[in-house]
This record gives sequence, structure tokens and C-alpha cells, in this order.
Amino acid sequence: MNKKKYCISILLIVFVMMLAACGKNRNDKGEDYYKDKESRDIITTYLNGYVYREDGKYVAVYNSGENPPLVYNGSRECEQSNGLVLADRTDYSTYQDRPFSDVIRDLGEPHTDIGSGLYIPAYFTKDAHLAAFHVDQEKVAGIDLIDLLGVNTIKHIGKK
Repeated sequence: MNKKKYCISILLIVFVMMLAACGKNRNDKGEDYYKDKESRDIITTYLNGYVYREDGKYVAVYNSGENPPLVYNGSRECEQSNGLVLADRTDYSTYQDRPFSDVIRDLGEPHTDIGSGLYIPAYFTKDAHLAAFHVDQEKVAGIDLIDLLGVNTIKHIGKK
């Protein structure tokens, strides 16, 4: 009898968790991330975000719309970072084959994760790029520099 109660309890917990996971993909303003994405003039997309053009500005939505978006102007200057400390544009190749903890020490905690099943931490830069670090066994195995304005879409730095 105890075994039966245990199984029913487990099933109930799994059912509740599945219901919670099936919730709508909405940001804190109640906007549907995927619905809004379909109606935008999309410039660049990446795993959990996209960049669209609106009134001459470039708006970067990230973390599936859970965070306030970044706004860049046509000159690549960030006009609205919402408190996010943006990374300086630097020679990211110096991090190749170094511990990822060196990147965190220099740039802070990653702004987002653009991996799908893999951990690919990324940082938004002051000049409208997304620096994505491919990490393998706690070391930087490769770096992708994604142009958020869609001009030179991806520049791969180092080996991957």
C-alpha cells in the first residue's frame, strides 16, 4: 500500500511540473516573446534572442524576452543597456585555450547562454556584437563574434 501511495505522489508531482513547464512564453510585461518575434523586422537571430529594427534603432531581445532589451543606434552605440554592463570590444583571441574563469574575471558573469544543450556563455559588447565563448572542460575552445546589426554576421575566432 505504501508503494502505491508513493507512485501516485510521484505521478502527481510530475504532472504539476509538466503543467508549469507548458506555461506561455511571456516576458514581465506580459508580451508573448514568440508572437512579437513574428511581427518584427528581424535583423539577426540567435538561440534565445533576436535583434529587430524599429524607428531607426536596433533592439536586442535576449533570454527569451525575460530581461529588458538593449537598444543600439545605427552608429553601433548602446543607448539603453538597462543596467547591463557591456563588454568592451577587445581582442578576444587572447582567451583561446585559457580557463573560462579568466573571461569571467575580466568581463564579469555572462549576459546570456546561447547554447542548445551545450553551455555557450555570451557577452553583449558596447559596439553591437555578441561575443560567444565555446567552453570545453572549463577552457575556452573557440569564440564567435556575432554582429547584432547583421552586417558581418559571424566571425569565428580560434579553433572550435
